[in-house]
Amino acid sequence: MDYRKFLPQPPSECRDPDLFRLLNEFHFVRWHPDYEERRSEIRDQITTESILSRAERSVEDPYERLRQYAGELLVWVRRENAATFILTLLNDQTEFVRGETARMLSQLRCDSCVARLIELATIDCSPFVRGCAASGLGGQNPIKSIPVLIDVLDNDHEACETGHTPSSCAATALDEMMETEWTQKRFDGGLRSLNPDGIDLTALREQSMLFLKQCQQRDDGK
Repeated sequence: MDYRKFLPQPPSECRDPDLFRLLNEFHFVRWHPDYEERRSEIRDQITTESILSRAERSVEDPYERLRQYAGELLVWVRRENAATFILTLLNDQTEFVRGETARMLSQLRCDSCVARLIELATIDCSPFVRGCAASGLGGQNPIKSIPVLIDVLDNDHEACETGHTPSSCAATALDEMMETEWTQKRFDGGLRSLNPDGIDLTALREQSMLFLKQCQQRDDGK
C-alpha cells in the first residue's frame, strides 16, 4: 500500500507544494522502521543545494506548515546562513511557527537569535511560544540564557493547551544544558522518562547557578 496517498496535501495558497510533500513525507518516514530505504533517499535529496535554496524561500510561504518545515530543515542541516531565515520565523505572525522554530534552537547554537529568544520567552503573549523559547534557550550560551531560564522557572506557570508551562520547559532546558537528571532520566538511544523521584526545583536552581558561575569564570579566563 502506498502510504503517500494518505498524507495531507498542501492548500492552494502554498507556493511550493512539491517541497511541502517531500518534507511532509520525510516527517512520516523519519521515525518509521519500515521505511529506512525511503528515509535515506529523502535525506540525500533534502540536503542538496536546490532543496535548501527552496527552503530558504519558503520561510515566507503563505502556508504556515511549510514555513515551519523549511525552518526545521535549515536548522537540521546546520545551514551556514540559517540565522537570517530563523529570525524571520521567530518573528512569524503565527504562534505555531514562532514556537516550533524557537524549540528547534535547542539543537543549534545561534548567537544572533538569542536576543529574540529571550523576548519570546519573557514577553510573548502565548504560553506555548514562551515555553518553546525557553526550550530553545537551553541550546544557547549559558551565560546569557541561564538567568532568563531561572526567572521563567520561578515565575511563569501559565499552561498552554498541551498542559505544559514555560516554567516546566525552563526546568527541562536547564537539565538538558547541564546534562543532569533533575527532571528526567536518560537512557541509551536518546530515550527519556520522568524522574521517578520527582523534580527537585530547589536543587535544579542551585546547580544552575553554580553552573552559571563556572561558565562565567571560564569565560573570564579566556
